Amino acid sequence: YGLIPVLDLACGRDGINLTPEQERRAERDPFFKALLYLTVPIYAASIYAVLITAGLWINAWASEPSSAGYGGPLATLVLVAGAALFHGTLINVGHELGHSGKKLDRRAAKIANALVGYGLSVVTLCYLRRYLRLLEGLLAASPAGDFSVTEEVAEVFAALLALLRDSSARPGTDESPAGRRDFMDEAGLLMERWRERVYAGFSGERRPLSQEDLGAFLAVAIEWVDGSIARNRRDDGLFHAYNLMQPGPDGVVINRLDVMLEGQAAVLYSGFLDPEESLSLLRQLRHSDLYREDQDSYVLYPDRQLPTFLEKNRISEALIDANDFAKAELDSGQSAYLVRDVDGAAHFRARFRNAAMLAAALQADAGVDEPSAQWLLDAYEHTFDHQRFTGRSGGMYKYEGLGCIYWHMVSKLVLAAAEVAMEADHDGTSADVFEGLAACYREAREGLGLHKSPSRYGAFPTDAYSHTPGFAGVQQPGLTGQVKEDVIARFTQLGVVVEKGETRFVPRLLEAEEFFTQPSVWHYITQGQARSMTLPAGTMGFTICGVPVIYRKGEGQALDLVDSEGRLHEMEDHRLDAAWSRSLFSRDGRIAEIRVSIPESWLR
Repeated sequence: YGLIPVLDLACGRDGINLTPEQERRAERDPFFKALLYLTVPIYAASIYAVLITAGLWINAWASEPSSAGYGGPLATLVLVAGAALFHGTLINVGHELGHSGKKLDRRAAKIANALVGYGLSVVTLCYLRRYLRLLEGLLAASPAGDFSVTEEVAEVFAALLALLRDSSARPGTDESPAGRRDFMDEAGLLMERWRERVYAGFSGERRPLSQEDLGAFLAVAIEWVDGSIARNRRDDGLFHAYNLMQPGPDGVVINRLDVMLEGQAAVLYSGFLDPEESLSLLRQLRHSDLYREDQDSYVLYPDRQLPTFLEKNRISEALIDANDFAKAELDSGQSAYLVRDVDGAAHFRARFRNAAMLAAALQADAGVDEPSAQWLLDAYEHTFDHQRFTGRSGGMYKYEGLGCIYWHMVSKLVLAAAEVAMEADHDGTSADVFEGLAACYREAREGLGLHKSPSRYGAFPTDAYSHTPGFAGVQQPGLTGQVKEDVIARFTQLGVVVEKGETRFVPRLLEAEEFFTQPSVWHYITQGQARSMTLPAGTMGFTICGVPVIYRKGEGQALDLVDSEGRLHEMEDHRLDAAWSRSLFSRDGRIAEIRVSIPESWLR
């Protein structure tokens, strides 16, 4: 923020870019990867150094304000502010490492982002459900009767299946903290024994795993997942996204974090809800704290006012009044642990920078009995609530933090709403429910930047950005994961459906305004060549795998295919069969054009 920009200016601009081959070599060069990994420990070490230095300076100033060689609170403020500016870029490093598929990269990302260690992800649970249902479909379609697996896998599979079937914590039975802990202990020990056996070496023996047993395992696993998702439905109809687990002598207690947009998109994707429930969730979302009216879209987490520095480390008077030890310590005026300020507010002494330091002091103090020591530790956690620290999501107003719209997540919601609507239509849900889902999809899509003016969006509407804080326009430009979701959602809106190797065109979410109202020239690219054709009124065009697809408004459905030799093929059942679909996806050039007639009543 000072020296580096000056050096960059002095060195001048490098006008030579790497060639594609040099770029590939650089990506494979371990030197650059090592620099990336070194970034994380360097950042971590400097953060701790700054915190320790600031703590020492504050303590020195508090005990002797006129201490020679010390600059006072201003020096500490400058140090911390400068460190905050420098270390803010670590979020970007951690974010990008988190997108990698490599374990080492993901571990480095967790360190960089300081992820809380007690988190329980309902979001992961929802995507697990979708995966399990996919496996059920694949298994049902498989002609195989048995599957050959190692002896070790067969044994742990049988043990897990028995545990899920017979556990007292099965959904609908014992949902107490003690029951939850018992199940975790059983499952943990089971997997620990399996891991030790595998690390000792595979036996080389194999066993058959029947399709019936696999199906039973998937069914009971989905039962467990559904039970957990159901217990995370909030009173307002939305769903929790992340929870915290707190182990204790009486079992494992679950504490809830604030509502998050990610949880709503995930439960829609999961298939857990029926169409009516999905519609109810989407409508409730519009009236929740996640909706931001100024952008007509949704924030990642609800906005809230963070406590100021002077509001922190204030012990609740209700806690103090309920404990004789605390009252006696404060009344004596000589407490080693608690102190009152000039306004009468109670605080922990500044020397206890974390719970471990407090615990160590209590252990060394024979004058504090065990119940009083435990009260102090509990009060410390209640006051600071370190367990709930979730990084930027709970402590920043930018970088996808409090009150921010995270555009990738909004696009996930748009895609989830489109999928739910299309599946409801395919399953024959009522017209009212489908129309409601289609309306919710349009509302969510209209909130994207593409449909905004530059002044409202804060940038060119067609540019991809990371997030929009509550006090500024969009921030952090770049091709984020939003682009992927938007492309998939667009093909969903166009009604492109691939099922069992065949391709259908069912544009039930498409809007009539996209069709030409007069003959117009349509420009497109196919096989790397720019081309154009004149389309009549009442039509529109798009390409899929380089093949132009022409939609025409009509009274009924029809699908015609023009091959590379100009011959017209009328497709039965209004779909491309598996052979023509393979040609389409392989881009073999056999298909010149696809023409689809759709009922005008389908259009929005």
